[in-house]
Amino acid sequence: MYFDELAGAEHYAEVLLRRRRKRGYAEVTSPEWRLLELEAEAEARLRQIRQRLLRVREDRRAEATAPEQFALELAG
Repeated sequence: MYFDELAGAEHYAEVLLRRRRKRGYAEVTSPEWRLLELEAEAEARLRQIRQRLLRVREDRRAEATAPEQFALELAG
């Protein structure tokens, strides 16, 4: 949405804020906002770690079922 004047944009922002407050939304102060950001970063990092662990598990399964592995086990 585009506005020709700053006053129009400010008015629209105030209307949106009033609507959201009626629906139960609350303003977040800066320390709370930082905590939310840190939580989101931690969740993203945990997702990355989980993905790596799953890849390692899949790689190990693939190695264990590789034909060369069976040949080594039979020869040993």
